[in-house]
Amino acid sequence: MTSLSSFNCRRQHLSDERSVLRLSGELDLATAPTFQRECQAVLDTGCRELYVDLGDLQFIDSAGLAALLILYRESLARDCSLVLVDELGRQERLFALTHLESIMPLQRNGPAATAAP
Repeated sequence: MTSLSSFNCRRQHLSDERSVLRLSGELDLATAPTFQRECQAVLDTGCRELYVDLGDLQFIDSAGLAALLILYRESLARDCSLVLVDELGRQERLFALTHLESIMPLQRNGPAATAAP
C-alpha cells in the first residue's frame, strides 16, 4: 500500500531532560507508527519534559489521536511531563469535539512554539 500522506517529525533536545517534537503534515493511519517510534526513542532517553508542537499539522485522524493518547499514557508511566503546543489554535476544534482537551490540554505557547529548530 502506498501512502499519499506527508509527515515530518523533527526532534530537538532542549536539555538532557527536555525535548521537543515538531510535527508537520498529516498524522494519520499511515504515519502514526513513525510518530510512535520517534516518541519511544525520546522517552527512552529519560526525557522528563516533552513538548509536542502540533501547530504545523494539517490533518489528524483517529489513528493520530490514538497515537497521541498512547504517548500520553507512556509519558505518565515514565514520569515525563507531556505538553501539547498549538500556537495558532489549529487543533482546538478537534480536541474539543473529541473531548481530548480535558485529558491532554493544548497550550498556545511553550518551547515547542518558540524554540528555533
